[in-house]
Formats: sequence, structure tokens, C-alpha cells
Amino acid sequence: MPINLPDPGNIEAWCEVVLDSDAADAAVRNENCPAKALEIALRSHPELDSAIASNPNAPSEILERIFQSSNWYGTKNSVVGHKNATSRIFELALVDKEEAVRTALAQTTSDEGHLQVLANDSEEVVRRFVASNNSASKKVLTMLVGDKENSVVAA
Repeated sequence: MPINLPDPGNIEAWCEVVLDSDAADAAVRNENCPAKALEIALRSHPELDSAIASNPNAPSEILERIFQSSNWYGTKNSVVGHKNATSRIFELALVDKEEAVRTALAQTTSDEGHLQVLANDSEEVVRRFVASNNSASKKVLTMLVGDKENSVVAA
């Protein structure tokens, strides 16, 4: 059954909706869900972190908290690829233990320093995505041209 969501300007109603475990998932994914309601939902239902990260209007402060608290690379990847991802999120992703998170950063970042660090990553897939990143400078590509993995060189 579809959930009736409040009018966009009715913040108090949104805050009530996100407290309802049956309605919270749909509410936090909705682009009209206000930041205050997203915060309440994250506190009340931390398992909805991935759903909140998929909201195109999720604020950067909430995304940072989600990235820092999440144990799942899929959620972290959503945060790294989010339009509101911050340089702090990118710095955390740069040193994340999960290769999938560093790969997501290699695909999305345009920061020269990040690309240089990722070009020296121990994982071939990370270096390959650096090589195929349209923002990779000549300097970064020169770092990868002699890579031991053919797939990196080909990229």
C-alpha cells in the first residue's frame, strides 16, 4: 500500500512519519524529506543509512556521519558518489580498507592529489579506474603507464 507523505513544507509531519518504521524507508528516500527528518530517521532507524544516502538532497553533514558509521561498502559507495559528498568524505574514502570504496572514489573524484594516491593503490582495480577517470592528468597517467598489470595500462 502506498505511503501518503506530508506536504514538503510540513517539517513536523515529516518528523512524525520517519518515526514510523513502516513509513520511514519511503520517507527518507523522498527528495522532499527535510534534513531534520533525515536526522531523526538516522537516529531512530540506523539501518536506513543506505536509504538516506540514496536521497538526492541528503545534506553533507548527514552523509559524513553515515560514511563514518557504516560497515557496508555499498552504503559508503553511495555516499562517495553523492552530489553532496564533501572533501572530508573523500579523504576518508581514500584510506578506507575496502577496495570497493577506494574504487568508487577512483571513479568519481577529479582531485589530482586523490588520483595520485589512488594511482599507487595496492589493488589493480583501483588503479584501473584511476587510469580510466576522465579527470586523470598526464602526470597521473604517466604514473600508471608502466603498471605491472596490463589491464591498468590498457585503461
